[in-house]
Amino acid sequence: MLPRVSALADASADIAASASVKGNVLASQVVGLLVFGLSALALGIHIFEQKDF
Repeated sequence: MLPRVSALADASADIAASASVKGNVLASQVVGLLVFGLSALALGIHIFEQKDF
């Protein structure tokens, strides 16, 4: 359910160390994290809009 943020951290460490990183795997992880973040934001906005102040 949750994105694998640790895998992104490992990939960023590999990039910083000039190690080889598979581009398609990194792109897939970034897109997955982006989709998860945007859906969490949309859910938060929806719940906030339902509140009656």
